[in-house]
Amino acid sequence: MSHTLLSLDIINAERQDAPYRYRGTTRFVLADEPGTKPIGESGLRIDKVTLPFGAGTDELRTLSIFRGAECSTGIADCSVVYMADGAGLNVLLVNALRYRAELSKFVLVGIHNASKGGSRKRIAELLQGQAPADYDAFKNFAMRTVRSYVEQGQVPKRRYVAGMSNGGAWALDMVTGQEVPFDGAIVMSPAQWTAPELGRVRGTHLYIGAGLLEGGTLRHARKISASFKREGASVTEVYPPSGHSMNSWVNIWTAAIADIAGRF
Repeated sequence: MSHTLLSLDIINAERQDAPYRYRGTTRFVLADEPGTKPIGESGLRIDKVTLPFGAGTDELRTLSIFRGAECSTGIADCSVVYMADGAGLNVLLVNALRYRAELSKFVLVGIHNASKGGSRKRIAELLQGQAPADYDAFKNFAMRTVRSYVEQGQVPKRRYVAGMSNGGAWALDMVTGQEVPFDGAIVMSPAQWTAPELGRVRGTHLYIGAGLLEGGTLRHARKISASFKREGASVTEVYPPSGHSMNSWVNIWTAAIADIAGRF
């Protein structure tokens, strides 16, 4: 306990706006700590756009897009990160700002979950083998429609894919499949129970981690890390003393963004 990070919620409590926090370490950050300026007050912004999800449906899917100062008119000198569970981008970005991460050469693209269908639909879209039609539809939307909208025919300096939990599993599928050339992936607590088939991962950079208080996802992350290393990928591992929550993910994300920024 003297080293952990915990956020506690009281089940069936009347107050839903007063989370309890326990900080046993100063090395890592709590995701819901106060004192950080919201995105708007920091002089930065996240734009919300909607795009048609695909043929045969009238669904519109939301994107959250952050563009660094040097990426407003072009992306040739920028790193683009495509992230599943895009509604979480705001929290991740706020925490990156707290640690003064250099974001001027980033385009961060959060692809939101479906507005209908809840967790069942999310799992169907992110986990390979659960519902192939849903999985393929989401992959095509992200890798074709969204990428075309963001890149506008340009080639970014670097391209990454990211996700947390089931989204981390999806990110692994995208970087190992290499249907789109990715330079690496940010994989936070990958929630899938079979190891991905490793394709062309030599030369990529994997940022991966999970909370030390997690079970299967922690073991899975370490197993994946070892596999990538054997295949010639560079690997950066981050294991915060927390659980399967944003307290772990903001620390993995911030470490990855800081390292990518330092590679320019």
